[in-house]
Amino acid sequence: MSAIYGTITIIAFILIGICLLVDKQKDQYLLLLFISIFLANLGYFLISIAPSLNFALNANRLSYLGQVFLPYFLLMMLLTICKIDRPKWLNPTLIIISIVVLFIAASPGILPIYYKTVEIDQSEGFTKIVREYGILHKIYLVYLISYMIAQLSVVIYAICKKRIVSYLHAIFLLSATLCNTVIWLVEKFIPRNFELLSVSYIITELFILLVYGIVQQYEALKLEKEYLAMFDSMTGLLNSGTVQQKISDILASDKGLESAMLVIDVDNLKTINDSFGHQTGTAAICSVSNSLKKTFQATDILGRYGGDEFVVFLKEFHGGRKQLEEKLQSILQEISSQKIKEQNDLKVTCTIGAAFATEETKRFETLFMRADKALYQAKQSGKNTYLFYE
Repeated sequence: MSAIYGTITIIAFILIGICLLVDKQKDQYLLLLFISIFLANLGYFLISIAPSLNFALNANRLSYLGQVFLPYFLLMMLLTICKIDRPKWLNPTLIIISIVVLFIAASPGILPIYYKTVEIDQSEGFTKIVREYGILHKIYLVYLISYMIAQLSVVIYAICKKRIVSYLHAIFLLSATLCNTVIWLVEKFIPRNFELLSVSYIITELFILLVYGIVQQYEALKLEKEYLAMFDSMTGLLNSGTVQQKISDILASDKGLESAMLVIDVDNLKTINDSFGHQTGTAAICSVSNSLKKTFQATDILGRYGGDEFVVFLKEFHGGRKQLEEKLQSILQEISSQKIKEQNDLKVTCTIGAAFATEETKRFETLFMRADKALYQAKQSGKNTYLFYE
């Protein structure tokens, strides 16, 4: 029997390592849940090899340290998985209750309140605790049932609000919730030599780890989908739809008049693609985007609007035309200073059209059309330059 408890304890310890590898978000409650299960099983193992009553009682206290806090950590994990916010008072309240229950459960050998009498039996080749329950033992029963009700309520609420990825995940969560409490109740009425809870704790770990891993993967895919919907995959800048939406919102507000728009076009991109290949053309576009990221502030809106076209929106630009001219000159110098192809000494240049927001440019299309018109005129007069809309 000691070998079985020892094996289960080793499995619980290994699962802590797996938890650390799987949990990319490093959720403290998931790790603490796995540690509490390890402590509970380690306590069972130490009881089974206990040479004396005092040793067995200390091992029993270690086991209860894990068992008492396990439902608390499980509830916190369910709230995390089901995306339910915790009120600020909940954590300290539950921790205080758990500490009180732990002191009661750890009282055997000190006070006859949890176990009225306690001794060890080594007649079957391993040590087990023989006890007669005391007056406060029912508190632990109420404690477990209360947590079971709370955990079930969380899962059922999440199902009703559709906060769980699928019904299969809901079944796993319900199983993890019911498993330990049901087995604990069964053990109270069925005589046995083996602590079934040691196995049920491992099952709980596997259920939680499975669901949590799936939820993490689902959230990662969701974030990736949201990212792709907002950003250009080549440059990492905002895509055209997002740029248009963000700029439209600002232009419609009072802050829209304190802004300017730049439309930036990469010169001779088709020639670069035809002469050096599309890979070099891609490098040219990325070089321009990197230069823009270096030049502009975090408050500015940068986006790739087309194949060879970028839009920059200076949403808090309080300077005049002269100050903007200086900025445009520095942009052109920064872009043209970057080498795209070392062996051919290839450098890329850009042409810029600029327009200040006015009372007449409350819509994105109007301001963009003005900046684009200035860009067209700049292209006609010579590339690697800039012009303002007049």
